[in-house]
Amino acid sequence: MNKFEKNTTQIFFSKIFHKRLRPKLHEFRYKNFYISVPIRSYSLNQNKGNIFLGLNRRSFLTVNDCDHGDGSSLILWIEKTLKKFGIKADGEIWLSTFPKVFRLGFKPVSFWFCENKHKKTVAIVVEVNNTFKQREIYVLSPENAKSFISNGQTLISDKKFYVSPFIEIKGTYSFRFFRSIPPRNETSRIELIDDDGPLIITSISCEK
Repeated sequence: MNKFEKNTTQIFFSKIFHKRLRPKLHEFRYKNFYISVPIRSYSLNQNKGNIFLGLNRRSFLTVNDCDHGDGSSLILWIEKTLKKFGIKADGEIWLSTFPKVFRLGFKPVSFWFCENKHKKTVAIVVEVNNTFKQREIYVLSPENAKSFISNGQTLISDKKFYVSPFIEIKGTYSFRFFRSIPPRNETSRIELIDDDGPLIITSISCEK
């Protein structure tokens, strides 16, 4: 029996929260579809979905190679990225993202949860897009290569590029993730912190 064959795409309703603390307080909330795709399982399966949800096909909700990574095959890109950073993820790789609806939509952020064969998260690749059609990734992993990322663990990375033209490329991101295995609920929280303290607080909370 293939160890990935029972993994299927999870469809969520999500609540998105964004709050800017300075120079003037501003926040918004909205709801959206959100999905988590088992990329390894899909790469082994010739069936790429149906009329409602599909990978690289015409469906109501779609995930496409061209919207992630370098535009090549999703599994090849994520495996190449993990290898570059010396990360071994021999289990499922879940791509959690906003699907396009009728092939339309914008993906501000996507998360690649990379598991080992024991279903422990050994790395998370955060993929960020801005409105200038630029893309950057943040590869998060535990300091100990033999360890894994636990729920609620704080992971830090320096900010690397513009998301908003009004906020400089400086400061650090603080990431925290909470997921059930298999993914039936999921929360991703990101804070941008600069020399004056927290500046941006965002979160995506999902339930199947």
